[in-house]
Amino acid sequence: MNIGRNGTLIAAAIYVIAVGALISGSNASIDPTLATSLELRQFVFLARTVPIEDAPATNNPVENKQKKGKGDKAHQGDMSSLLVRPLEDLARRPMPSDLDRLRGAAVALAFNAPELVPLFVGPAADRDPIARLLVEWSFEPGRPVSQTELDWIRSSDLDEHLKDPVIVALADSSGLTQQAMAARQSANQRWSRTVTAGAALGLLAIAIMVIGSLLWFRTRTWAIRLEASSEANRPGPGDADMRQEDDPREFVRRWAEILPIIRVFVYFLAMFMTVGVLAPMLAGRDGVSLPTVAVLTYIVTGSFGLWLIKAVGRKSPDERWSTLVGLDGSFQRENLARAVVGALAAYCMIWPAMLGSSILSSGLFGDGGGIFENPMAVFLVTGSDRSTTVLMLLSVSVLAPMFEEPLFRGFLYGRLRQRMRPVPAAALSGLIFGAAHMSLVNMLPLAAIGFTLALAYEKSRDLATPMIAHGLWNLVEALMLLAVFT
Repeated sequence: MNIGRNGTLIAAAIYVIAVGALISGSNASIDPTLATSLELRQFVFLARTVPIEDAPATNNPVENKQKKGKGDKAHQGDMSSLLVRPLEDLARRPMPSDLDRLRGAAVALAFNAPELVPLFVGPAADRDPIARLLVEWSFEPGRPVSQTELDWIRSSDLDEHLKDPVIVALADSSGLTQQAMAARQSANQRWSRTVTAGAALGLLAIAIMVIGSLLWFRTRTWAIRLEASSEANRPGPGDADMRQEDDPREFVRRWAEILPIIRVFVYFLAMFMTVGVLAPMLAGRDGVSLPTVAVLTYIVTGSFGLWLIKAVGRKSPDERWSTLVGLDGSFQRENLARAVVGALAAYCMIWPAMLGSSILSSGLFGDGGGIFENPMAVFLVTGSDRSTTVLMLLSVSVLAPMFEEPLFRGFLYGRLRQRMRPVPAAALSGLIFGAAHMSLVNMLPLAAIGFTLALAYEKSRDLATPMIAHGLWNLVEALMLLAVFT
């Protein structure tokens, strides 16, 4: 290796290693109060799955709780009883807003744990009339509640499915039978729709897992045949070849083939880390929001990565950029249907691959920050308006595959495939894909996605296949996050 000719590359590699070590040692994480809010949103979502119990025999919720038998649906039910303890732990943490405190109190009532209400809303009782009402009611369950106070609940910013359990609890204790019955009926109708939709989605998820697992068995057979074909087409090691292996010129030739890959990804990571550190400083300036900065960062780094392939990724000047990134022969109209079918098959295969790799990653590295180690996921669920949500969905489902597939599948896998058999090339490209996302906890699941997409690309030889599958996976994952956390 000529150090003089590759001095810039060596300096960039040292920079990447130093910044990577600095970032990994900083233990950066999301704000604790925001983390608490996100955790609370999971309980808010789960409250949709809990039916409201029948009308109590007395107007005292404390007595009602003591009189419950083992067959009752609330609080003593399987799910509610499991969730009360972590909900109590959550109630003792600082909350980012009074609305979050009200949500926590409403969830506690949905789980029939009124003793947690003052823990949630007590700190807000001096400035929020609903919080004060709930605190007074929790310490004096027989306190009469007026129609006006119930109207406060109905007109509040609470989620619709959280208003009903609050109204039921307050109306029952005040003898407002009709209001309690109407709220109970509304809640249970909503619960019935939620359970029906959840059952349908659960069956769909099971079907996708089964189809994906069966496709992996078929892919295994196809990969064995492909590996055997690749091995058969490789020339045997004659005496001349054995001598060539020991020839220093052979090492130089192999290094010349690997060097373009190293250049592209070292320079790409250097740019990615630099922009990732500097971009948040631009947020808030001239009205530019953090999600907008994130999307612009994605565009800048992705475009830079694709430009690097042309600038330093070619082994010879006559190599075409479109060939290097896998665009030649891709996105042909006559092959579009086959590409879509292949993408749907790859999407199904990602599910069991992600499940297995996530279990393995959790055992090796722990849970870490999970999905919220990715700032894009945080921006998505904390966006304050519809335009931010649309912007983030566009970013993860269109921009991510548009930039990442030509870089990782078209260029990286294509280069590795020239020197390796399909499965090892797909595995190595997947590991590099996972490592490039700079998250140790999520590296193996991301590597599983990269491995699956590389095999899909190998089978179709059309970049549209992994691009569609990648975009579909990101879109569905984003929509699931929105459903649970917003």
